[in-house]
Amino acid sequence: MVNTIIIRKAALPDIGSASELQLMLWPDHTIEEMKIEMNRVITSLEGVVFLASIHDIPVGLAECRLRTDYV
Repeated sequence: MVNTIIIRKAALPDIGSASELQLMLWPDHTIEEMKIEMNRVITSLEGVVFLASIHDIPVGLAECRLRTDYV
């Protein structure tokens, strides 16, 4: 059986799942911090989060934002 990966734009109900994935990347933070940040990105006009899932289980995320500071 082939596992199909579904990629879609994250919405407010996805904050918990996206935050758990984000915490795997930045384990020095708390889940509460990640949820606050994820809520900010999902609700902003300057960013978007995409979730990848297999059988409705989140397995990855991509966070995209416009940067206005010098990088």
